[in-house]
Amino acid sequence: MIFIAGNGGLAAESEHFAAELMGKFAFDVYIPCIALTANSSLVTALANDIGFENVFGHQLEVLGKAGDTFIGMTTSHSGNILKAA
Repeated sequence: MIFIAGNGGLAAESEHFAAELMGKFAFDVYIPCIALTANSSLVTALANDIGFENVFGHQLEVLGKAGDTFIGMTTSHSGNILKAA
Protein backbone atom coordinates (compact mmCIF):
# COMPACT_ATOMS: atom_id res chain seq x y z
CA MET A 1 0.00 0.00 0.00
CA ILE A 2 1.14 3.53 -0.71
CA PHE A 3 0.10 6.35 1.60
CA ILE A 4 0.34 9.93 0.31
CA ALA A 5 -0.04 13.25 2.16
CA GLY A 6 0.58 16.94 1.68
CA ASN A 7 -0.56 20.32 2.98
CA GLY A 8 -2.48 23.04 1.16
CA GLY A 9 -2.24 22.65 -2.61
CA LEU A 10 -0.13 19.53 -2.11
CA ALA A 11 -3.02 17.97 -0.18
CA ALA A 12 -5.06 18.26 -3.37
CA GLU A 13 -2.09 16.97 -5.38
CA SER A 14 -1.77 13.95 -3.09
CA GLU A 15 -5.40 13.08 -3.77
CA HIS A 16 -4.89 13.58 -7.52
CA PHE A 17 -1.78 11.37 -7.47
CA ALA A 18 -3.67 8.64 -5.61
CA ALA A 19 -6.44 8.82 -8.21
CA GLU A 20 -3.90 8.44 -11.01
CA LEU A 21 -2.36 5.38 -9.37
CA MET A 22 -5.67 3.66 -8.69
CA GLY A 23 -7.54 4.71 -11.82
CA LYS A 24 -6.92 3.91 -15.44
CA PHE A 25 -4.09 6.05 -16.75
CA ALA A 26 -2.13 4.65 -19.69
CA PHE A 27 -1.96 0.98 -18.74
CA ASP A 28 -4.08 -1.59 -16.94
CA VAL A 29 -1.82 -1.37 -13.89
CA TYR A 30 -3.42 -0.32 -10.65
CA ILE A 31 -1.46 0.53 -7.52
CA PRO A 32 -3.30 0.46 -4.18
CA CYS A 33 -2.92 3.75 -2.36
CA ILE A 34 -4.63 6.12 0.03
CA ALA A 35 -4.40 9.90 0.24
CA LEU A 36 -4.28 10.62 3.98
CA THR A 37 -5.79 14.06 3.31
CA ALA A 38 -9.00 12.81 1.70
CA ASN A 39 -11.09 12.31 4.85
CA SER A 40 -11.64 15.86 6.10
CA SER A 41 -13.71 14.70 9.08
CA LEU A 42 -10.88 12.45 10.25
CA VAL A 43 -8.14 15.02 9.60
CA THR A 44 -9.96 17.74 11.56
CA ALA A 45 -10.90 15.37 14.40
CA LEU A 46 -7.29 14.21 14.74
CA ALA A 47 -6.02 17.78 14.55
CA ASN A 48 -8.39 18.73 17.36
CA ASP A 49 -7.72 15.67 19.51
CA ILE A 50 -4.00 14.93 19.05
CA GLY A 51 -2.60 17.98 17.23
CA PHE A 52 -2.17 18.85 13.58
CA GLU A 53 1.45 17.72 13.63
CA ASN A 54 0.22 14.15 14.27
CA VAL A 55 -2.61 13.80 11.72
CA PHE A 56 -0.63 11.83 9.13
CA GLY A 57 1.65 9.88 11.46
CA HIS A 58 -1.31 8.64 13.47
CA GLN A 59 -3.09 7.41 10.35
CA LEU A 60 0.08 5.57 9.32
CA GLU A 61 0.34 3.94 12.76
CA VAL A 62 -3.25 2.70 12.52
CA LEU A 63 -3.39 1.73 8.83
CA GLY A 64 0.21 1.00 7.84
CA LYS A 65 1.99 -2.34 7.75
CA ALA A 66 5.60 -3.36 7.23
CA GLY A 67 6.56 -2.86 3.60
CA ASP A 68 4.16 0.01 2.94
CA THR A 69 5.39 3.26 1.40
CA PHE A 70 4.74 6.83 2.52
CA ILE A 71 5.05 9.74 0.10
CA GLY A 72 5.10 13.09 1.87
CA MET A 73 4.67 16.09 -0.41
CA THR A 74 6.02 19.35 0.96
CA THR A 75 7.76 22.52 -0.15
CA SER A 76 8.85 23.41 3.37
CA HIS A 77 9.61 21.73 6.67
CA SER A 78 6.03 20.66 7.42
CA GLY A 79 6.00 19.17 10.90
CA ASN A 80 3.17 16.77 10.17
CA ILE A 81 4.94 15.40 7.06
CA LEU A 82 8.27 15.08 8.87
CA LYS A 83 6.69 13.27 11.84
CA ALA A 84 4.86 10.88 9.51
CA ALA A 85 8.09 10.09 7.67
